[in-house]
Amino acid sequence: AQRSLFSIVRRSGKLLINLDYLFVNNGVRQAVSKTLAEGKYSTYDVIKKGFIAQGIVVLVIFFSNFSGAGIICHFLNDNSLVEYIKFAAFIIPFTGTYFLIMGILNGSKNIIPEAIIVCVYPILKLSVIPFTLFLFSNPINGVIMGYLFAGFIICIFSVIQEKYPSFH
Repeated sequence: AQRSLFSIVRRSGKLLINLDYLFVNNGVRQAVSKTLAEGKYSTYDVIKKGFIAQGIVVLVIFFSNFSGAGIICHFLNDNSLVEYIKFAAFIIPFTGTYFLIMGILNGSKNIIPEAIIVCVYPILKLSVIPFTLFLFSNPINGVIMGYLFAGFIICIFSVIQEKYPSFH
């Protein structure tokens, strides 16, 4: 019985990761990038619709994870994970924004800011974790805060570079 439960959880996890990759990480990013690069439509309109589409997908996944934390923990037979799953759900909006920004920069041919963000984002995620461990006694919360902080910094950097193109 435990072996079949593990198989179900593993397959469900793979499905969620694939859906997340398809919709949050790649779907809107590639669509926005391609559409902007073609130059057939208004840049403002493409970016606006990209944010709307990504926002809808991100909100659905966020609320599914946040609201469904109890159900997920029930299937995992570990109710102590509810807090962590709910907390980790807050990573999804920042990840969705990050990938949308990558699509905008790529499609607009802003190679330097895109390269900077692609290099800095993973470093930020890892480098912030030790600092958050001073604020949180639980290392899992420190890791989650590392992701949240990195996403927040990247969003701020993107707004600055968009508002002040000479910044890059």
